[in-house]
Amino acid sequence: MAGVANEVAFVWRRSDFRESSRIVTLLSRTKGKVRALAKGAHRQNSPLLGRLDHLNLVEATLAGRGDLKLLSRCKLIEDRRRLREPRRFLAASWLVELVDVALPEGRAEPELFDLVQGGLHLLELCPSASLGTIVLGLELRFLASQGLLPPLDTCALCAQPAESLAADQRSLRCAQHHEPGGQRPAPGVLPWLCNLEKTLGRGWPDLPACAEPRSAERIVGGFVALALERKPRLRRHALDSR
Repeated sequence: MAGVANEVAFVWRRSDFRESSRIVTLLSRTKGKVRALAKGAHRQNSPLLGRLDHLNLVEATLAGRGDLKLLSRCKLIEDRRRLREPRRFLAASWLVELVDVALPEGRAEPELFDLVQGGLHLLELCPSASLGTIVLGLELRFLASQGLLPPLDTCALCAQPAESLAADQRSLRCAQHHEPGGQRPAPGVLPWLCNLEKTLGRGWPDLPACAEPRSAERIVGGFVALALERKPRLRRHALDSR
């Protein structure tokens, strides 16, 4: 059949279409976001039943050349049952919201696909006590991938050690360049964030907990809000679920 392709992808978004079908947005490493019609997905005898759950990793057979493909076959590779725990689900949903803003339709973003894949594994398997650390680590990785993460150890205006946020919350300042209205983090927070940034993701669950997590969350949250150009409400729920 012309225009048939197999894609390994995450089930990214879903919406009902008529009585028995669904329109599914898939996130592929090679194609980016792809919309597909899953005919009869709600029927009890559908071979797609149970495979199109949110964030499942699937091998999808897609047909067609237009903006809306036809999902003719779907093989389940990884399900996300562990993410059904409310705290983990909130954290995963926030990761989707964060990454989605940087995913244009139909353009591959392999770095963001890999961030989602690694992030979901961490959110599934990490100890509950480290969920907040994982969320902050993923936010730092996302900001770095978009070129929006300022240095966390030095002043943006010179090479001196950073001590406070700039008034616009876009960067950090040293004692000499401290601005009125700039917030000073709790002691030890900036070194902790630097360590988090430099540590490989698989090492995040083993890091010591931040002594002042709210202070760390405010700093990273300011960078995130500027990247999204809005204050994200889901982020608060993801972090308050600890």
